[in-house]
Order: sequence, then structure tokens, then C-alpha cells
Amino acid sequence: MRRHRATPALGRWSRRHSLVAVLRSPFRAARSGFPLLAVLALATVALPACAPRPAVRLPVLAVGDSVMEFAAPLLRAQGMTVDAQQSRQFKEAIPIVQSDAARGLLPSIVIVHLGTNGPITPTICDALVAAVGHRRLILMNLSMHGQRSWEQTNDVVIAQCAARHHLQLIDWKAASNGQPWFAADQIHLDAAGTRAYATIVRRSL
Repeated sequence: MRRHRATPALGRWSRRHSLVAVLRSPFRAARSGFPLLAVLALATVALPACAPRPAVRLPVLAVGDSVMEFAAPLLRAQGMTVDAQQSRQFKEAIPIVQSDAARGLLPSIVIVHLGTNGPITPTICDALVAAVGHRRLILMNLSMHGQRSWEQTNDVVIAQCAARHHLQLIDWKAASNGQPWFAADQIHLDAAGTRAYATIVRRSL
């Protein structure tokens, strides 16, 4: 069987230069005797396709109930860590924060939007503040259009807790007032509402 030999130019060039040099400067390689078509073929095979840049991971943990859960995919797409669960009570945020802090996983910003599923007391809110510690805590008030008897009381507790501890408060009630963002229950969000919710949370950072 006849054996095909490399062209003299290709042989000389490959002994003196690396593949990396060929790919970095293809036209210089061609002028030095390396066949241009071979350079282009090597570049096509050797250079990886450009991958899309991943979303920047934000130092944010967002804790919520089913209201936040609807918007969780959008919040995660913005780089946040989201722990949202249906029927969650406000007090359940405390062990979540404590557990992450004990494992060294609690980020520098914690957003809590809870209170949909039951009353909040000042003592519970103070305990959450203590669990978050030196980190930045952002609270959100409620917008349930009077569908729960504890809505107004919880909003007062949240506002007073924020004022008492000098916390940032996202005024979800004011931001969503009069907006057609809600499902039939007037508590949970439709598609437009989830987009608005994610935008408002992101802009608060």
C-alpha cells in the first residue's frame, strides 16, 4: 500500500511551529509555507464554539411562599437563590436562615416575603432579624385585596419591624395597587404579575 507523505512545506512548518501558533496567526502561517486551507480546517476543528455566558450569581437568598414561588424561575434567572414554598408561614423563614448561616451558605442579602398564610407577631419578625444578623435583610409587605383577615395587621407588623431595625421595605402593596397582575383569587400572580414581581425585587437590590 502506498503511503501518503506530507508536503515538504507542511512538514517543515509543523516541525518549527506549534498548532497553537497556527491557529493564532493563520495568515502568517500561510506566508511561512503552511497551506491556508489546512489552517482553516484546523481552526474549524480545534476552536470550541462560543458558549453563552451564564447568569451572574447574586449574593441573594429570597425566601417566600406560593406568591414568590410563581416568580421563582424569573428570580433564579436573575442569579438569585430562591426558597419558596406553598403555605409557608413567616416563622418558617427563621430555621431556613439559621441553617444556611450555620453551614456558611447564607449570602449577604436576604429577602423575605411572607405573611400570606397566617398572622405575624413582632417577636417573630425580631427573631428573623436576629437570625439574619449583620447581613442585609429586605422585607416585603402584602397585597391580597382583603382576601385574608390578617393582611392589614401583618402589613403593620412588617412595616414596624422594618422601621425598628432600619431595614429596607419593598412596598409590594403600593407597587401592585390597581395593576391587572393577579389571578382570580386576587393573591397569586398571572404571567404579567410574575414578571413585574421579579423586576421590582431585582430593582430593590
